[in-house]
Amino acid sequence: MAGFGIKATLGCKCNKRAATMDRNGCDWCEQNIETIVDWLEEEAEKRGALVRGLPFKRLGAKVLVKLAIRNARRVEGESEQPAHQPPDAEPDGNEG
Repeated sequence: MAGFGIKATLGCKCNKRAATMDRNGCDWCEQNIETIVDWLEEEAEKRGALVRGLPFKRLGAKVLVKLAIRNARRVEGESEQPAHQPPDAEPDGNEG
């Protein structure tokens, strides 16, 4: 969420929860989006309910989480792409 201006602070659970989401993956995050939004709301309340000068709104938080999941899926897809092979190369690496 740091890409959206929401950063971990001393004493918050953000990094621990981010590690949980990373470990469990995008599918888990989609299935548990309400829990993630609850976490964000809890943290917003601790910080005085204003994040970047805006009041916390569940719908907005849900949109941010969905964007983060989409971005994570894109990164996962890029890391799973096979290495580029020259057009003449055989699948086993031998040419011709």
